[in-house]
Amino acid sequence: MELIPGQTLKFQYEANAELDFNLHYHHGKDVTMPMSGKYSNYSNTYVATQKNDFCLMWQNKSGGPVKLQTTYQIIVP
Repeated sequence: MELIPGQTLKFQYEANAELDFNLHYHHGKDVTMPMSGKYSNYSNTYVATQKNDFCLMWQNKSGGPVKLQTTYQIIVP
C-alpha cells in the first residue's frame, strides 16, 4: 500500500501459531524493514516519514497450516 509522509498505518493480526512478520518497503534492490519480529498476535502503528509502497509480510516456518486474520487502516491527517 502506498503511504505518504504523515499518514499512519494502523494494523493488527492474529494467528494460531507464531509467524515471522515484517513491515517493509523497497528502494531498488534494497529493502528497509521499519518493523519485524515473531508473533502470533500483534498490533502496532507506523507513521510514514517518506512516500513509499509498504508491504505487510508474514512467513510461516511451522511446517503446517496456520490461520491468519488481519486488519489494517490508513489514517490520513
